[in-house]
Amino acid sequence: MKIAVYLLALTLSVVGLHSNAQSKDEKENDDKYKDFSHPVFFAVDDSEVKVKSPKIIYDLRAGKGFSLVIADSVFNNDSLKVQIIETGALQVSWDKHLVDGGDLSIIDTYGKELWKIKVDNSGDWKFTDWKGKNIPQWKSGDHFRFCLRSEKDKGFASICTQSYGVEIADQKITLDYTKSPTPARLIVMNEEKKIWKGEVEATIGAPAQFLATIKTGATYEFMSEPAPLNLKDIIAGEQEN
Repeated sequence: MKIAVYLLALTLSVVGLHSNAQSKDEKENDDKYKDFSHPVFFAVDDSEVKVKSPKIIYDLRAGKGFSLVIADSVFNNDSLKVQIIETGALQVSWDKHLVDGGDLSIIDTYGKELWKIKVDNSGDWKFTDWKGKNIPQWKSGDHFRFCLRSEKDKGFASICTQSYGVEIADQKITLDYTKSPTPARLIVMNEEKKIWKGEVEATIGAPAQFLATIKTGATYEFMSEPAPLNLKDIIAGEQEN
């Protein structure tokens, strides 16, 4: 009986050692797959490499129509802001993840472009000569929107603010939002989406279109043409250059 108990204990001990060894091997394998510094070799032809089409992923529902999650970015009323600061300069700030920079314009309530100027891609830009002759002469009670548009290759990205109102008192000009509740809308691939959360697959080589209007009236729009992935086989030689 004592021998049987001893053998059973010895067997359990060996099994335990084997189990621990497996766990260690599995851990080493897991660590190996977490190391992304090693090159990957594969045949560069269409039959071997399959690349999934890009997707437009959006969520207007989480923000109840007042903000939009688009991929890893968020669009809301703060994505493009305009104000007149104490120095008298017109200050414009925007989210560079949505629009790099480009043309800043003023659009009246009829959709007419009143003024346009190039801005840099800093995300925070000031214009000191906005009272000059080259911009519209604002009057108290005027309403308009600011739009920032960036173009690249065959595509563009654009942000427009909600409507601003002008108030002039004692030679001081104040800009402020006007209350203009707007139904939130989503148009993806030229089709209005009634469901505010989802994803749409884009076709390589074809234009991908997206337009969102949040409840404040601010809009975010882009059009892009996804390019096919260009894979090249590069062989390192012994000769320099």
